[in-house]
Amino acid sequence: MRHPTIPGPCPHCGRSPGIGAALAAITETLRAMALDQVLTGWRWLALGHAVAGLLLVQHGASALRVARSIPGVSHDRLTRLWGERDLAQLLMRGLRQLAQTLDPAAWIIDDVIVPKPAMRTLAWAKGLWCPAEQRYVHALNIVVLLGCYGAFHIPLGFRLWCPKECSPKGSYRTKLLLARELVAEALADGLACQYVTFDSWYTSRPLTAYLHAQNLRWYGALAANHEVVWHEQRQRVDALGAQLHDWRARRIGKLVAGADLYSPRVGQVRLTRVRIDQPKRPCLYLATNDRTCTPSRAWDRKVGRWPIEPMFRDEKQLLDLGGCQSPRVEAQQTHIALVLVAWVVLQRLRQAPSQTTGEVQEQLIATIWGHETRFSAPVSDSMRDGSNVQSNRMP
Repeated sequence: MRHPTIPGPCPHCGRSPGIGAALAAITETLRAMALDQVLTGWRWLALGHAVAGLLLVQHGASALRVARSIPGVSHDRLTRLWGERDLAQLLMRGLRQLAQTLDPAAWIIDDVIVPKPAMRTLAWAKGLWCPAEQRYVHALNIVVLLGCYGAFHIPLGFRLWCPKECSPKGSYRTKLLLARELVAEALADGLACQYVTFDSWYTSRPLTAYLHAQNLRWYGALAANHEVVWHEQRQRVDALGAQLHDWRARRIGKLVAGADLYSPRVGQVRLTRVRIDQPKRPCLYLATNDRTCTPSRAWDRKVGRWPIEPMFRDEKQLLDLGGCQSPRVEAQQTHIALVLVAWVVLQRLRQAPSQTTGEVQEQLIATIWGHETRFSAPVSDSMRDGSNVQSNRMP
């Protein structure tokens, strides 16, 4: 199925559209995002090639693979682009400028684990627990702020978490402080926010106190062992039990309970308990600084945190989030920023809100090549096999 933003076959000779048509469509999308006002000259040209590589070259979009797969793309220019120290900040600023033209949005804060098992020399990578693999992996941890504008989502910023042992003395920043920096950065650029939502990890005073001071409503969650004060008695939140009266919220079809109470770690909050009857987690404990919050609204805000999970999945599976093999932190940050921009480009190429980014990428690849991307094998593999490198290149 041909992507409608790319011209069809030539009416005279019947020739299918080439890579030039795809590059033109991607470049026009980047220009519509006003990124040509952020980058100029050779960096603007290299940005289009790098994003095209992430979208069209499967199974690893390194500079070498992109230069081999897409004619006219310079390997040296892409390598130079990845070495630009300020590129990640410029690209994120461009995405925030794009968000300034839209209505106030819900902001989601979360982090993602990016495994780097073969990169033991990579700074800021360490053994972290990966929920997807249920084991510890050598990985980077990225904190992301996502703005939700209906069916259109824009990453407003990200931070790489630096382990304490890698931080200069006195400059270590926790993920809570990194999340606070992201919110402050978005507010400084004049972005309007409806509310901020996050999971139980970020429901802590360093972040919640800052949001409250900025007159922002926040919606988080509490772990089952979180201690609260109820009727002058300090106890775990899951020990409240029958002290809170359950009733059925018809709109969400669940048993809920609510109360205003004090948390030593967060402050005065509105607590909503929702029974989900899972074996390991029978209840969810939702907290907010919105004293008028109803259980249905608290549940909606919890469900509204979901869009960031498909974003992480798409960036890993479709855009090769963990593909950068450079041991330099600056190159890793540049690669992450390029992946975020490519993900926004995929959204803007959708023909309907219901179309997934995976379907858009599949259309692009089918339009250009009619099959999955083929690229030549690494030179070392070709020499080991005794084969001719030129014979393995794309037709």
